[in-house]
Amino acid sequence: IGVFVAGFKQYVDLRTAPRTAYEVHATGQRWKWSFEYPEGLSHPELHVPIGRNVRIMIQSVDVLHSLYIPEFRTKMDAVPGRYTELWFKATQEGTFPVYCAEYCGTAHSDMLTRVVVHSPEGFQAWVAEEIRKIEQMPLVDLGLLTFNQSGCSTCHSIDGSQKVGPTFKGLFGKQERIVGAGSLAVDENYLRESILEPQSKIVEGFPPSMPTFKGQLSDRRISGLIEYIKTLQ
Repeated sequence: IGVFVAGFKQYVDLRTAPRTAYEVHATGQRWKWSFEYPEGLSHPELHVPIGRNVRIMIQSVDVLHSLYIPEFRTKMDAVPGRYTELWFKATQEGTFPVYCAEYCGTAHSDMLTRVVVHSPEGFQAWVAEEIRKIEQMPLVDLGLLTFNQSGCSTCHSIDGSQKVGPTFKGLFGKQERIVGAGSLAVDENYLRESILEPQSKIVEGFPPSMPTFKGQLSDRRISGLIEYIKTLQ
């Protein structure tokens, strides 16, 4: 009984994040990770300051995933419809790989990112610079950044090649055949709806596998992505 009590107390201490921990929200979705910071920044990589307790609130918007950081000896499933969590305190600056440790579909092995551990001053400088870039970036450049950061390239090509979803090359202005709805022209409203409500209009010949980005992309990022797609003629 004594060993159990001592062991259980240690387990609870290990599993319970300190109240003063810096909190980051992590979202898993096929096939990418995204991290929301308290400063209002969204980024595909996990950046943290050294020597500070960090709590990660984890969720999934589609299927089971698992946030796995081998060097930190920590892993936690991302479960649809609920929050899970893990916490750690990085003790060494550097860059370390992050994996999805739960098979989640075709591009599971591509669901990779990294955690970057900064000095406290370096972390604050990184946050300020990322926010500045997003606020000042031209829409088309912001769209290209969003395309790369949000995992769009996993399912959509920009060179006309076939992937899980329709290619973005020549997409704007094209007549698309929609399941059960005939043809319609691809314009700004169609693209916006496809980003926020991807299951509302399914293109013939493609599976209904795209997740929603509602609540994940700001209006400015959505506008930038649309402007970028318009350039891919």
